[in-house]
Amino acid sequence: MSSPSNLVDEDDLSLVEALQLSPRATWRDIGRSLGIETRTARRRWARLRDEGLAWIACTPGPASPAVFAHIQIACAPGDTARIAAELVERPRFVTVQTQGGGSYGLLALAVVPRIEALNVAAIDDVSTIPGIQAHRVSVVTRIFRQGADWRVGALDEESSGALAATRRPPDSSRGLGPAARRLREPLLALLNEDGRMSVRRVAERLGESEPTARRALADLLGAGHLLQRCEVSHAAVGRPVDLVLWLSVSPERLGAIAHELSQQRVVRVCVAIVGGESNLLIQCWLRGPDEIPSVERFVATIAGARIVERGIILRHYKRFNHVLDDRQRTIRIVSAPGDA
Repeated sequence: MSSPSNLVDEDDLSLVEALQLSPRATWRDIGRSLGIETRTARRRWARLRDEGLAWIACTPGPASPAVFAHIQIACAPGDTARIAAELVERPRFVTVQTQGGGSYGLLALAVVPRIEALNVAAIDDVSTIPGIQAHRVSVVTRIFRQGADWRVGALDEESSGALAATRRPPDSSRGLGPAARRLREPLLALLNEDGRMSVRRVAERLGESEPTARRALADLLGAGHLLQRCEVSHAAVGRPVDLVLWLSVSPERLGAIAHELSQQRVVRVCVAIVGGESNLLIQCWLRGPDEIPSVERFVATIAGARIVERGIILRHYKRFNHVLDDRQRTIRIVSAPGDA
């Protein structure tokens, strides 16, 4: 499968998936799994990264106490782009998107260190912006599937298995040393800047010794306090339609329904939420608008699930700290939020 714009080819897609499976795998391991030379893998990634087509982001991981919340925002006519641009510059809003359908023209994802800080994000950062008419906050209570779990689907089982074996799953029982606690936020920022930054370079940037930087990095990634993810321009990989569905599902079947939806290849995000009529949100990457009815028909076949609201993302202004241009390529980074 090549993208309609021919910005990426099958080899590029294989490389992207290799890095989705193991963002910090050595170039030697990646080259071996893909059947290409180490330098070829490194050169291909440099082109994709430099052209803003793919990048490695870093987010709070499953063991982090961080709280995620989707904030829907209704704007005055003509103010959507201005408000989106203002939210982009505010670090706690890690993702900012415009959407069509429904009464809310903007959808943002806020990340805060604790639940009490949502008041700042929802009240101070949203309500005080001129042109915002209303907003609705939906707090994420459980993540069943996230962008880090989605794959482009270019690798065979043998190649993907070999790469997955190079990345150990997070161990939440693993403790954090003093260096990891102290360096968590600086490392989050550095790994957003360059997810494959060498330990030596990390140490230099932090002003720490290499052993200290290595321990802190291993602790934070190994314990699941930080999570790396290889992101890609959805338009470049032939999935330009980003569909968001807000569902109401039977509470007693929430886990089962979420699990069933998460198994669908088009589903990129599936999270339980609280804060309105909906209690489950899914986000799907599709090849075209003609695939939307089949997604909705599938949801309709699930007992206990009902679509409450739907929308199509018209533009991604920012995705997990990376600011995107109108071609949906990353062009710069807004620093990740700290604990303050």
